[in-house]
Amino acid sequence: MPDPQPRSTIGIVLGWIGLALQLLVGFPYLFAGLIVPVPYLFGIWLVWAAFALSALWLFRRRPGLDPLVSLAALATWYALLGLGSHFLHWTA
Repeated sequence: MPDPQPRSTIGIVLGWIGLALQLLVGFPYLFAGLIVPVPYLFGIWLVWAAFALSALWLFRRRPGLDPLVSLAALATWYALLGLGSHFLHWTA
């Protein structure tokens, strides 16, 4: 089945930038174990994996929106660590 919309070059470049940003956002998720206890850490890694899979899916559908997934992943990481620090008393 052919693609209903032709992809623009700018959209593809933004898609690749979004995938690269998703890998960069993976580092704070990876090193969250310095603050987050191990049982919660696996859940946080699953959250990043869900964002990574959605970035790959979106890259195939609408690559121009891919950087937004990375921004949402970073905001979610920040919110999870902030809420965990406040309510569950996670400390470094």
